[in-house]
Amino acid sequence: MIGIRCEVDPSHIDEAQLPDESPRAMARRLAREKALDVANRHAAAGDTRPVLAADTIVVVDDEAIGKPRDRDDARAMIERLSGRAHDVISALCLIAGDDEHAATVTTRVTFKTLDSFEIERYLECAAWHDKAGAYAVQEHAAYMVARVDGSYTNVVGLPLAETVDALASITDVVPLASPAEPT
Repeated sequence: MIGIRCEVDPSHIDEAQLPDESPRAMARRLAREKALDVANRHAAAGDTRPVLAADTIVVVDDEAIGKPRDRDDARAMIERLSGRAHDVISALCLIAGDDEHAATVTTRVTFKTLDSFEIERYLECAAWHDKAGAYAVQEHAAYMVARVDGSYTNVVGLPLAETVDALASITDVVPLASPAEPT
């Protein structure tokens, strides 16, 4: 969306929340650990390209709810989000050589009230797999979201305004190139 060609290289860190760790601190730590994991792996191979990592957490009642284990867990998450507001916290970490830039963004999301039929229909589409809070606003869950207060791209999982700022601050990557001609 911002015209930068990139390569996806997943990290394989443990994403468990630490005891007494706030959701915001957790998102920041995980984004940084992911970036360091990939940057170190690339540096060992002589690759010095910038590495951008992010982590997104859904927070309800000050509790981070992760990715669902199974369909029953996904149902419980969607039922919990139904008819109320929650926060989506995304943290990003950009590493370019010795430079590091981090940002954290919080967006308030309100779900409409969902009946059991709507929830079951949603669960049938399997879009809840591997998604924080069992949903992706840019996919089949879009109709469930009544309101977004803040960054929409944050809810998707990568706050683009902050990503562009991070890239501009520590790299020579031009993040505003035309999507038709990526840099």
